Amino acid sequence: MSYDNEITIDFKDRDIVKILQNRPKITHKGIVDELAKRKVKLSRQSVQKRIKRLESDGVIKYAVLANDKKLGKEITVFILIELQTLIELGSYHDRQLDVHTQILSRMKELEIVEIHYVAGQEDILVKMRTRTIDTLRVNLVKISQMGGVARTRTLISLAFFEQNFPETEEEFLNALKVVVSERQEG
Repeated sequence: MSYDNEITIDFKDRDIVKILQNRPKITHKGIVDELAKRKVKLSRQSVQKRIKRLESDGVIKYAVLANDKKLGKEITVFILIELQTLIELGSYHDRQLDVHTQILSRMKELEIVEIHYVAGQEDILVKMRTRTIDTLRVNLVKISQMGGVARTRTLISLAFFEQNFPETEEEFLNALKVVVSERQEG
């Protein structure tokens, strides 16, 4: 399936994107060297042109990711929100939009970093980074008291793997051992 605004990229572009995902501050020369290790030959100018095109096409976007743990926000929580289904509350879309608007207007106060519309029993998924269980409890009460919210379900993250997720079972188990030992030490 192809979409009208879908961008087609070749394996060289995919390799460049993967390298940048793993090492966002790498130089163009560094990318050329990494590609050479993969038996892909490109000049620095060619890499530069490809990156500019990938940026202008919207394939590559940049963001600064703060280390929330260093900022004291060590608890990552996912909250599934189920909306009320009573007819008198208005249309489903209006309720979803209303709750979304309430959450958006209070994102900083509620320490929410992401909002997703989801399919399934629940309607909205939010990701929250918070300092303490007490803060989480207060924020959950605020969310559950928003008009149109039927119930919430909370999942607390015990470990996190970045976008360069371990590719083999052995790498995954080793990474998990590190997370467990860090938790035991902390």
